Amino acid sequence: STAAVSFRAPAAFGSLIGSRTAAWIDPGLLEPLLLFAMLAMAAVLALRPKAIAPTEAVLNLTVKEKPVAIFYLFLVGLYGGFAQAGVGYLSLLVLGAVLRYDLVRANALKIAISGMFGIVPLAVFLLAGKVLWVPGAVLAVATIVGSRLGVRFALDAKADTLRWILFGCVVLACSVLPLRRFRVLLL
Repeated sequence: STAAVSFRAPAAFGSLIGSRTAAWIDPGLLEPLLLFAMLAMAAVLALRPKAIAPTEAVLNLTVKEKPVAIFYLFLVGLYGGFAQAGVGYLSLLVLGAVLRYDLVRANALKIAISGMFGIVPLAVFLLAGKVLWVPGAVLAVATIVGSRLGVRFALDAKADTLRWILFGCVVLACSVLPLRRFRVLLL
């Protein structure tokens, strides 16, 4: 759609900068950043649930109608290029809170935008010689299958149900990171 195309440009530019940074930064800095972003997202879902899925005045704004969205989409791209994990939650936040899309449309647009978070970083990491092909292939297949299943489910689910599932996924992801680190400390 036209909306997806206009959303991709700032996200792609941010993704380019984020992935170039990630290709050269100490990997130990990625996990705390990811955890902070996801905890912030969980807080938004818990404290301001309508921000991600507006129930009133769904406007489906464009970046021309809400130019500040360019900046937020750039930041989402920056994070997506840098860390990838959890970027869908941030995309939904921008699409719901800033551009006022309902959760079903926001999820479909998130998937279209997320393509930039795969293509741009892949090119950057290829040039840097840092592509791990087997884990990347597994992640690509899982992303495609999950996206297809997620869209089908989202079309039939209520916004509140989707919001609570999203909250649960964020909390689960936030708890896995510290537990994984704790397990490493025990070994």
